[in-house]
Amino acid sequence: MNLVAFVFLINFISRSKLITYETLRTLDNFVIILPIQGMQYLEAQQFVHRDLAARNVLVVNESFVKISDFGMSRAMGSGSDYYRAETAGIWPLKWCAPESIYFRKFSSKSDVWSYGVTLWEATSYGARPYKGINGQIIIQKLENGYRLPCPMHVPSEVYKIMKNCWEYQEEDRPSFTSIWQLLGNIIYKLKG
Repeated sequence: MNLVAFVFLINFISRSKLITYETLRTLDNFVIILPIQGMQYLEAQQFVHRDLAARNVLVVNESFVKISDFGMSRAMGSGSDYYRAETAGIWPLKWCAPESIYFRKFSSKSDVWSYGVTLWEATSYGARPYKGINGQIIIQKLENGYRLPCPMHVPSEVYKIMKNCWEYQEEDRPSFTSIWQLLGNIIYKLKG
């Protein structure tokens, strides 16, 4: 068991204003500030987190984070690439993919959707996604193609990754490995 001092990502980013276009150029471990490696691991082990959000990411230091709150996580099962909840539950709707909302289906691809929202939270300094909009209206907006807007100072390439994470059809979303590679390439280009 690790006993380390930490702060929740949501508190860290809202206090520090760490992530800006300029810090993207200089911060060596920006990609690690969000839990890509941990989510890659869960994906490879056939687990689904189901509650990935900035409130569930712990910042140990500026280059190391840990995923937390595995209370909703589930094994996808042998030969299956998803977990289906038997009954409706109380899920964090603003972070849920459409298939999770409508069909109680959770997979690595629904975690990718949540990751996109988490990336949006991190790059918008801890803003609440869909602030002031209730659940039914969020669902309608998503059905009509609405997605969270690009946060200020976020490079278009990073926002494109977010939008890829929010593709309506789960098969159109990238894997965590693909996201890792894309973000790594962006950071490399920005450091130019």
